[in-house]
This record gives sequence, structure tokens and C-alpha cells, in this order.
Amino acid sequence: MTLIRRTLKQEKWEIIPERKTITKLYAKFCSTGSVEDLDRSGRPKIIDQNQIIQVEIVLRENQHSSLTEVASVTNVSRSTVGCVIHSELHYKSYKFQIHQKLLEEDFYRRVQTAEQLLPLLLDTNLENMIFI
Repeated sequence: MTLIRRTLKQEKWEIIPERKTITKLYAKFCSTGSVEDLDRSGRPKIIDQNQIIQVEIVLRENQHSSLTEVASVTNVSRSTVGCVIHSELHYKSYKFQIHQKLLEEDFYRRVQTAEQLLPLLLDTNLENMIFI
């Protein structure tokens, strides 16, 4: 194993695996003939191509549909819709929240922040600054 690590250092690898990692991979290769992961146990995910197409059509018509709305239109479970969006269509779903609960102590902090930011916003030397 040290020979392997030494060789990787000579070849100028940026990240050299630990001895334990190399040993595990070697043992896996000896037992299975490959370093690929074995199939996972448990119930496999079954997503029908028809379901993927239905979800994609609904999202093309209205991008702002919620998972629940898409699920009801396509007769596909909400969790399956989420899996299709993430795994198959490679979209990201977001839950947009319009409001935020403000507490009494938040008022003072907001006033303080506004007082600090106002001079920066009025400063003409910082006209190219973007606040994110």
C-alpha cells in the first residue's frame, strides 16, 4: 500500500487516498472483480416514463405549479413528482414563503441596519455596488 501511495506522490496527484481506502478498494476488487458499488438492497424506485412526460408537460405549461398541484393534475403521488423533478428532469423545486414573522426585538435591529446602510446607498462613489 505504501508503494501505491509513493507512486501517486511521484505522479503528483493532488489528493492521495489514505492507506485504509486503498486497502478497502483492493479487498473489494479481489472479492468482486470490480471496484464498483454493489446493487443496493431494498425496494427499487420505479418511475414510469409516462409519469415523467406528464410532470414535464404540466411544468412547461406553468412553471409556478406546486408539487401538490402537479400531483393532482397528473395522478402521481407528491413524493414521486418531487423525485421526477429532481432526479429525472434535473430541476430544483423551491417553497416560496411570502411572509416572515417579525418579533418585537427585530424592529430595533432593522432600524439599526437601515441607519447603517442608508449612507452607503447615498454614497455616489459606490454606485456600482450590488447588495445581495
